[in-house]
Amino acid sequence: MELEEIKFKVDAYYGVDISAKSRDKTHSDARKLFVFMARKREFNGSKRKYIYQEIGNLINRNHDTIIYHYEVANQWFESGDHEFKRDLFAVFDIVEKGNKEAKRLDRLRVAYDDLLLSIPDGMHDEIMETINLKIKARKWKYTV
Repeated sequence: MELEEIKFKVDAYYGVDISAKSRDKTHSDARKLFVFMARKREFNGSKRKYIYQEIGNLINRNHDTIIYHYEVANQWFESGDHEFKRDLFAVFDIVEKGNKEAKRLDRLRVAYDDLLLSIPDGMHDEIMETINLKIKARKWKYTV
């Protein structure tokens, strides 16, 4: 994955431009996620990890700032920070190894994506209500 593509995905997910001069939490967290992905070969799918200077040049930050963002993000990942991992996996469609629920959801997405995309606009609420009623009815059937 190219560095610009990683930036585009992070910007789109957070709804910000990570190269903007902002120190708010959303921008800062987005930058950390971007730097982490740019450095992690096993996640970003590239044959190499990008160097700090290259990453910094793209988002108008210096080498030291990029190192800081990477170290913090890596600590979050290694410690199992739920929010960071959730965002990481959501932005880049990563399924965590050993996560049975994520694997099950991935199988369901494959099985039902086409069906869900074929639902006409305006019918989603009605269909969700019908599905929820069927699930409740099934639970009642087996608890009585």
